[in-house]
Amino acid sequence: MDRSTQTKAMASAQRLTILRLLAEPGKHFGHQWSADPAKFGVCMTFIADALAISQPTASRHLDILKQAGFISVQKHLKWSYCKRDEAAIRAYLDWLECEALALTNVK
Repeated sequence: MDRSTQTKAMASAQRLTILRLLAEPGKHFGHQWSADPAKFGVCMTFIADALAISQPTASRHLDILKQAGFISVQKHLKWSYCKRDEAAIRAYLDWLECEALALTNVK
């Protein structure tokens, strides 16, 4: 995975908020009736509503998160559903921790 794309994805407050919301989909999107948000993912429309942003803006943020590998997107009927990729997020955070430690050991 391209670490610069992942770092770009994490450099946005709105994208971090999306990841936080998707970490607890039942809590934040329990009102989603079309599919179980924890099992299937969260509809992009609900994500846009939660952030009070337009759907095109939400789609752009979600596309960057998808390019970074932090979410998966699956289509069902006319809707797209997003779900966190916990393994990808953990791998990035582990890499970032190693990089930060390496920086502290520079003499």
